[in-house]
Amino acid sequence: MLKAAIVAWDGPSEEKSLRDIGHDLVKGFEAAAAAGFRSEAPRLREIIDVMNEPYKAHWFRYGRPENFALPGDFVQVVEALTVLDEELRARLWSKE
Repeated sequence: MLKAAIVAWDGPSEEKSLRDIGHDLVKGFEAAAAAGFRSEAPRLREIIDVMNEPYKAHWFRYGRPENFALPGDFVQVVEALTVLDEELRARLWSKE
């Protein structure tokens, strides 16, 4: 979703730029912000900070440590992702 925000807000869209971000959520968020993206998603940056390490290390798909931090309130995560989704939809569909 962050890479979609980068492209939707007219940030770099070539494959190399997006691959350079890789699975680093913080880099993706910062690149989206540099492109002009501003989100009203509650606690989005905090969630990104917590989720960055496990996401970047692919711990949701492959081997992982026995314990690692995750957001404690999944209702907040769903709320933030819902707002982010709505923002992206509004931007992407307004360009049609």
